[in-house]
Amino acid sequence: MFKYPFNRLFILILTSLLLTSSLLPATAWADSPTAPEIRRYKASSGAQKVAKGTILKLTLSSTLDSRSAQIGESFTALVAEDLFGSTGDVLLPRGSTLRGRVSDVYGQGFFGKGGYIKLAFDWVTLPTGKEVPIAIEITPMTGFLNTEGQLYKDPGYTQKALKDLDHGGQIISDTTRQSYEYGKSLGNPALGWIAAPFGVIGGTIMGGGYSVGKLAYHAVAKGEPTVIRPNEVLFSQFTQETSLPIAE
Repeated sequence: MFKYPFNRLFILILTSLLLTSSLLPATAWADSPTAPEIRRYKASSGAQKVAKGTILKLTLSSTLDSRSAQIGESFTALVAEDLFGSTGDVLLPRGSTLRGRVSDVYGQGFFGKGGYIKLAFDWVTLPTGKEVPIAIEITPMTGFLNTEGQLYKDPGYTQKALKDLDHGGQIISDTTRQSYEYGKSLGNPALGWIAAPFGVIGGTIMGGGYSVGKLAYHAVAKGEPTVIRPNEVLFSQFTQETSLPIAE
């Protein structure tokens, strides 16, 4: 007579266990602090035009070094900030991938000639996964772009020479001031003016020697290479009006 109640109780316990086990993984995942936040986009039926000159911030996916890069070498870059359309819609979300190639490169050379890298961009991956051509170029806003569109971190011989001359002049100025202050410290202000010319002479010898030595060094030494790392923001701009679908 206990057969029916026992079977019913057994079925109820088994059902409860199955329901509990099916809920545990979902609960644990939702409460986990490491659960990823996935940002999804889909293609809208609408599209917006990006005006020529619109700024797009980029970062490289990996380091490029003028000493090892090769002309034609491909690279990828990431959009550093969402690109918005005229109505506030996102056209290129942050993290979108661009593909490019090294169009020109020079490692480094003697006589103070530094290395440079020139980048060309070919394609961008839309939120749908589709790749479309893109016409952008690096702008002077990047901070180390020369007039020929080359990323160039060595200021060049002329700029380094001017900096060395400025430093040599500073040595003369400092030595003259120190001599004057030393003369005054002897108890008579007039002694400061007497000591100052000696400071000029000594400063000229030291400062001139420094400047001449540095100028000679930069004339025969190799320039610095250009290394672009993933944490450096590159400012680019659209070189022509471009139509892009809205990312939703």
